[in-house]
Amino acid sequence: MGNVLSIEFYFENHEYIGPFLIFCAFCLYAWNSLTTFKEENAKMTEAFERTEVSHHSLEVTTRFFTNNPGIINVPVIRHGNELITPFAKACYLYLIPLIRAMIADGADVNPPNQSRHIPFLICVSVILLRNIKDFSALDALLEAGSDINVTYPRTNWTALHMAAIYKRYDLYDFLLSRGIDVEAADLDGKTAGMYYTDPEEDEKEVASGDSQLNGPVPN
Repeated sequence: MGNVLSIEFYFENHEYIGPFLIFCAFCLYAWNSLTTFKEENAKMTEAFERTEVSHHSLEVTTRFFTNNPGIINVPVIRHGNELITPFAKACYLYLIPLIRAMIADGADVNPPNQSRHIPFLICVSVILLRNIKDFSALDALLEAGSDINVTYPRTNWTALHMAAIYKRYDLYDFLLSRGIDVEAADLDGKTAGMYYTDPEEDEKEVASGDSQLNGPVPN
């Protein structure tokens, strides 16, 4: 009798059984995906923390991402209140060997949905903030097809604007040698050349104590 009732219940409510089973399967998939995401995020965070503490661990970190190339372009690394890609994180840390390795493994040098975290501009900002003299990360990005004329969204400044404003003449010359557009204008209609000042005049300002930095690096 019980089996008969069960069969009758099934046939009376069969239109709900299919969707219910699909819903259960989706919930199980979502849970497994979330668990996997948390595990992978923990591994990546640990890898970067290890690298930040000691550059001797850079080889280990590089090997981790080489073995997991599918996550290089996925925004899963916590950066303030946002999630960024492991490749963007490598650029923020300016880890040249890791940047090169990720590019070789398919890192996207021109991400379409990461307007505030464009690899080329990240590296330019880090170069300015940390007074880095080695521009090989920029060369690696350019060789991989990075857009040298990409602009900061809030100001429309190119890297050349930034080099001029921050009076980094070595970076300015480097960008010129790589073919950056000197006619590109910012939101005020100014080209990088309009911000450029004579290095000799800057030396006089430094000597007199009048030299000033023109505001923070935009993000």
